[in-house]
Amino acid sequence: FVGSSTLERHSLGEDDLAPSRPLHKRMTATKLLRPLDAASTSDMKAVAQAVLNAHIDGTQTLVIVNTVDRAKATFDVINKQKKRAGKEHTQTLLVHSRFRPAERAARNAQLQDSSLAADRIVVATQVVEAGVDLSARTLITELAPWASVVQRIGRCNRTGNDGPGQVFWIDLGEKQAPPYATGDLDFAREQLLKLDGRDVSPQSLSEFKTAEQITLPFEHKHVLRRRDLLDLFDTAPDLSGN
Repeated sequence: FVGSSTLERHSLGEDDLAPSRPLHKRMTATKLLRPLDAASTSDMKAVAQAVLNAHIDGTQTLVIVNTVDRAKATFDVINKQKKRAGKEHTQTLLVHSRFRPAERAARNAQLQDSSLAADRIVVATQVVEAGVDLSARTLITELAPWASVVQRIGRCNRTGNDGPGQVFWIDLGEKQAPPYATGDLDFAREQLLKLDGRDVSPQSLSEFKTAEQITLPFEHKHVLRRRDLLDLFDTAPDLSGN
């Protein structure tokens, strides 16, 4: 109840995480964290080559970068180099927010079609962080704010059936930080360095969060007014006909 002074907190207990329960497999899905031996650049050639090297034949690899331009560059180079890398049969898919609605719907359908994920490299932006039921054997991600990093890691061996998973992260310089704040990336980098070479399953990350006492700040900068709420449901046209 909003406004109550005695809010009750609900959390998973030992019974929920028991090995006999289906959730246990997801919570303990193994994935090893390591840095990627490549740097993001305007042409993304080094990252694309590292992606091809890391991709395991017959599995799905997910690459998440922070800008559409770098996603497109990575995708283009992978397609140009995959034959030379002996992965000409590996399918590729590019997903970002700039596609038109019809194209986006088609790509989202392909993204979540498990029959197409048998041997595929998906290059995407932040659009796959939430709301997409996607599981990859290999995840390669650029540095992002800690909450986003955790979301992205969750796309690796998501079901527990695609393991052992492997997670690689790409460090970014200050000039490459946008659209994120440098301070947020610094905090995430600090945590990733602590986790180097360790398992980052949901249960392991939960234990790490508790041990490191990680709490992400949240500052209320905006207030939802009555008129704003009503506008969400207002279907009357304005003077411009919108």
